[in-house]
Amino acid sequence: MTRRSAGFGSATAGILVHETQSRFLVGWLAEKTAELNEIPTRHGVPHSVLGTVGGDRITPGGVLDVSLNDAMAAPEAALRR
Repeated sequence: MTRRSAGFGSATAGILVHETQSRFLVGWLAEKTAELNEIPTRHGVPHSVLGTVGGDRITPGGVLDVSLNDAMAAPEAALRR
């Protein structure tokens, strides 16, 4: 799957997949949400919940809909080129 076939351009892709020294994606068990949110709040660090995970598809914000199998195969296909 390419960005063009998914219906979004490079600006949207940069929002979906972007990490810097000041931005991180963190995963945790749902029952730990309150405990995890307390840590950055205590230190005055802005944070937000982007979504939840589960199932067999990736669908962040409705701008992308791809199967986990396709998403996992994409890096391998890119390396073969």
